[in-house]
Amino acid sequence: MANEKTIRLSSENLGRFYQQPEDAGQIVEVSYALASDHELLVCRSYDRSDRTTSYHCAELDPDGDDTFEPWNGQLPATVGGWDPCEVDDDD
Repeated sequence: MANEKTIRLSSENLGRFYQQPEDAGQIVEVSYALASDHELLVCRSYDRSDRTTSYHCAELDPDGDDTFEPWNGQLPATVGGWDPCEVDDDD
């Protein structure tokens, strides 16, 4: 994992979360979204067994492939590792 910092995001600045085909139907539901207020890819893990949700973020690679099509198995290139992040519910 990258450095141990926690990034705070607002749910209103997140796009829709999408699953990759290989993650569909698993006990731990993994899905991805882009954060509009940061250059970040956000990974949400929802564990159906204990109903917990965790979020991790990775910085988008400005020089890498920026294709965001999780439904087709394609995620944009990132740099560094995944850092824990918190998502504030704005409802």
